Amino acid sequence: RMYPFLMDGDVLVTYKLDRYRVGDCVVYEEPGTGETRISRISAIGPCMISVTDNGNFLVDTYSPSEAVFYPTKPLEDSEIAYPYRLSSDAVFLLDDYRTIGKDSRLFGQVLLAVLKGKVVYVFRRRGI
Repeated sequence: RMYPFLMDGDVLVTYKLDRYRVGDCVVYEEPGTGETRISRISAIGPCMISVTDNGNFLVDTYSPSEAVFYPTKPLEDSEIAYPYRLSSDAVFLLDDYRTIGKDSRLFGQVLLAVLKGKVVYVFRRRGI
């Protein structure tokens, strides 16, 4: 779900921070399941999030600059309604491979308290 930044077999080094920035790739616990996931911070609250049917991602009516190859469309199985209000103690996470992502478009905001850390190093071990 984070292709091309991460691929199967990669080993990650993470670091727990007090503060995160938009664009950081983070490890977190998925709300509801507690499963460990990896996604990218696309917005930090408080703000309003919109995801349009034609693939636009908006934060407070502006489109952030992202180096993502895939359009950001609402997920079909989601109960999230847009515009979506993000609280001040939360982030909105999106996977890089957005057409098959399972991210905040499905389960909503993720509290800063459940972030386990920022990915600071990726060791590619495929082909060894």
